[in-house]
Amino acid sequence: MFEKLRRIFGDSGKAEEQLVVAPLGGSSAEYPSVSFADYIEAYLKDPDIAASVDFLTHQVVAPGFHTESDNEEAKALIDDFCAKVNLDNLLFSVVKEVVLAGNSFLRYKLDSRGKITGLIHCLLY
Repeated sequence: MFEKLRRIFGDSGKAEEQLVVAPLGGSSAEYPSVSFADYIEAYLKDPDIAASVDFLTHQVVAPGFHTESDNEEAKALIDDFCAKVNLDNLLFSVVKEVVLAGNSFLRYKLDSRGKITGLIHCLLY
């Protein structure tokens, strides 16, 4: 495993071997922290990682989504908002980040009256 990481990241020290801390009564492993940029770099450099992430992302997002409501006006309002913010493509990006690194962030955009007018994908790389 570490050999593959060394090939991806080189000998820059990013792929360090685990350190073992031996507390009283047992042992536990301490691993180096991995930044979001490290995940992106691995995704871009390793076709196996990219293929796995893309496959799982498509499995989650491909079926799509639909809205349901007893109130047709509310359903139309939500459907219009989803279309306006291009939620289908936004979900693809968010799910890809979640599959790759376990997290993704969105923030909402407000107009001058405080009404939500859009969603902004906060890129972490």
